[in-house]
Amino acid sequence: MARLGSDKAADLLRKLLKSRESDEGFVAAELVVEASSGKPDEDADRVYVLVITVEDRASFHFPEELRADGIDFLVRIEEGPPAKLLAPDQSRLPVPPRGRITGGDAIWNPNGGWGTMAFATPTLTFVDHQDVRQVVNNAVVSCNHILAMLDLAQLNDQIVTFRKQVDLWLEYYWPVQDAAYSPVDIAVGQSSNLTAFAQNEVRGLGQVRGVTAAVDRERVFKCGAATSITTARDDGVGAIRMPYYKDRTVWLRKTTPDFADVGDSGSAVLNSNRELIGFVVAGRQTAAGIVTYYLPTAPLNASPSADPLLRLSLS
Repeated sequence: MARLGSDKAADLLRKLLKSRESDEGFVAAELVVEASSGKPDEDADRVYVLVITVEDRASFHFPEELRADGIDFLVRIEEGPPAKLLAPDQSRLPVPPRGRITGGDAIWNPNGGWGTMAFATPTLTFVDHQDVRQVVNNAVVSCNHILAMLDLAQLNDQIVTFRKQVDLWLEYYWPVQDAAYSPVDIAVGQSSNLTAFAQNEVRGLGQVRGVTAAVDRERVFKCGAATSITTARDDGVGAIRMPYYKDRTVWLRKTTPDFADVGDSGSAVLNSNRELIGFVVAGRQTAAGIVTYYLPTAPLNASPSADPLLRLSLS
């Protein structure tokens, strides 16, 4: 059986999505690796399974022409609900911890729901949605759907933490409702008093030690305002249809179940070296639990039009 690396997996998923562009019942497509004899670390025992989730299994027919590349894989069709953003309304407010405001604490736009602050950093450098290099000092990072309310907020809107009143406002967000751009669900706040924040730190996990790309099956960690510190395994590339992004299908990485829950949107996803590899944005209920999707900090080996290219660094 031909080995499927991340590039071939992304190519297979891309072809599947192209064949399902008009299928309103399509929910998600994920390529998973399963062990045929209890030895997942041995190539000979790996079985590649293309898991396609639809709202109505009876109406879905798998396009067999996808097998033309000579790659051996199984297909499993499941029924399930679409992914949801992990942002609750204001009726479920978390209990704030003590001390300085730290990555993993709750944050919100007063006109929307709350989520999790990934981290605060003295200097955030990134390439914006128009491919222009930007630098924000005294920056605070979370999701667009938390701080910018899916593009509904205005720049300079007040942002609130549950810890204390600080001078904090919305400085920039990548648009997720504009079909001309890939939906990068991240927003940046700015504060005039970064001393109120623990800099480049995630609560209970320590200092963020730079930005890197995720590795298939590596152990990942996060601290969220709802479920605190959790760990899981990176579970590769997933493509999901997101009603919140103009019903577009987007490319994200995913984890094994129950890594995050409602209220954890915006959490920084770290590897075992405490390097930033992404941000929690959504979850999807499955029979095994909630599968978490996170926006990666590096390309997914897909085409630029389908790949959320989040390019940033912090210092």
